[in-house]
Amino acid sequence: FLSMVVPYYWALGPEFLENFFLKESLDRVLFEPTVGNQPFFYYLLVMWFDFFPWSVLLPSMLVLLWSARLSSENSKELFLLVWILTYFVAFSFASGKTERYLLPVVPPIGLALGFFYQSVLVDGKKIPCELLLKVLLGSLCVLIVLGLIAGPLILEEKMGVSIDVLPLFYTVGMTGLSGWLFWQVASARTHTALNSLGFVAVGWMLGILGFLLPGVDAAASPRTMFQETRALLPDPDDPIRAFQHWHWRGDEDLYYWQYRHPRLPDEKSGANIIGGQKKIDHAWLKTLANITCLSVLGLSSKELAQLVDQKGQIVIFMTPKQFTQLGRGNPAFKLERLRDFDRGKHRVVLVRLVRLREI
Repeated sequence: FLSMVVPYYWALGPEFLENFFLKESLDRVLFEPTVGNQPFFYYLLVMWFDFFPWSVLLPSMLVLLWSARLSSENSKELFLLVWILTYFVAFSFASGKTERYLLPVVPPIGLALGFFYQSVLVDGKKIPCELLLKVLLGSLCVLIVLGLIAGPLILEEKMGVSIDVLPLFYTVGMTGLSGWLFWQVASARTHTALNSLGFVAVGWMLGILGFLLPGVDAAASPRTMFQETRALLPDPDDPIRAFQHWHWRGDEDLYYWQYRHPRLPDEKSGANIIGGQKKIDHAWLKTLANITCLSVLGLSSKELAQLVDQKGQIVIFMTPKQFTQLGRGNPAFKLERLRDFDRGKHRVVLVRLVRLREI
C-alpha cells in the first residue's frame, strides 16, 4: 500500500502536500469551527441516518467484532474494529465536525456488515445482543411506514416537492416488505429477517435514487433554479439581483450564482448581485447568515426604483413579504410574479419589474 501511495503523493509536489495535508485536512479537522456547535457524540447520531437501514445492525456487528478481537485467527476482524473505532474517536475529538467526514468510514463498515452476515448466516455463530437487534428491526419497520406517510408531506412543506413524489406501487410495496419483516421479527425468525432486511434496503435505495432525489431536484435544485432564472432574464448574461437580503443558502446556491454565471460582477456592481464576493470564506458566510436586511448586498427601495427607471425592466429576487409590500406602495413600476422557489426553510420569489411607461 505504502509503495503505491507514497510515490504518488511525492510526485504531486510540496505545494500540493502542504495544501492537502495541512490546510485542507489537518486545519479543517483541528481548527475549523463546527457548524451548529455539534457535540462530541455528533457522529454517533448521524451515522444512524447515513447508514440507514443497515444501521440497525451496528450494535450487534460491533459486539461480534469485539468478541473476535483476541483470536489470532481473526486479525482481519481486529483490523476492521480498530479502523472503525479509531476513526470515530479521533474525529469525535476534532473541533470541526460535519457529516461528509463520515465518508472514509463507509468501506470498513461495509466490510464489517459482510463479516456479520458471514458469521451469523453461514458460520452459524450466535447473534450478539439478539433482543436489541429484534427491537431495532421492529422499530425500523415502524419508521419506514411512518416515513412513507409523513415524508412526502414534509418535503412538500419544506421544499415544495409534489406530495405524490412516491408512486402508489412503491408505497404499497415498501409497506408490504416492512410488514413482512416485522412479522418475521415478531415470530422469532431473526435469521430470515436478516435476509429480508436486504430486500428492504434495496427498496429504500431505489426509492431514494428513483423518486425522492429526482423530486427534490425538480422542486428545489439550485441548478434548476439557476437555469430557470437565467431563462427569464431579459438578457441571459444580465446580473442576478436580489432586493435587500434574507438568509440565503450558503452552499449550492452560491456556487451557481458565483461560478456558473457567465458575467461575474466587478467590485462596483457587486452590491446588487448574489454571489458578488470574489472569494467565499467562513467569516463572510457567518456574516451573511446573521443579516436579514443588508443594503450592501441588496438594493434599497430608492435604488430599486432608480434601477427600474434606468433599465425599463429588470428581473429580481425577493421574499414573498417584500413582494407584497412593494405591490402596495410603488406606482412607479408593475410587478409580475414569475416563479417561486423553496430554499430550505425559506421561499423566494423571482419578480419582473417593468417601468409603467414601458407598458
